Amino acid sequence: MSIASGVLQGSAVSFLSDELCTKKPSRVQNIRAVWGPCRGLRRDEAARYIGISPTKFDQLVADGRMPKPVRIDGCVIWDLRQLDLAFDVLGEPDQVNPWDAE
Repeated sequence: MSIASGVLQGSAVSFLSDELCTKKPSRVQNIRAVWGPCRGLRRDEAARYIGISPTKFDQLVADGRMPKPVRIDGCVIWDLRQLDLAFDVLGEPDQVNPWDAE
C-alpha cells in the first residue's frame, strides 16, 4: 500500500470533496491528499476550496468579491492566500474588500 492510498483511506481526507471520495483518485489527487492543498489552485479547485460551484465562483471573480487569477504561461491559477483574504470579507458589508482598493 502506498502512502497516498493509506492517507486516502484514513481520516486525513476531510478536506477532499465527496466527488473525490466517491471516484478513484487521480495521481494529482493522491499527491494533494499527501501534501495538502497547493498554493495555486485551478478554477474548479478554487471554487471547491471556497465551497461554491465554479459558475458562482466566476460571478464572484467578475464582480470583484474574489481575486482575479494569475497566468503562468498557459495556466490560470488563483493564489490560496488571496482566496482566504477575499473569503474573510464575504458577507461583511461593513468591511472594505481589499480587492476594491487599488
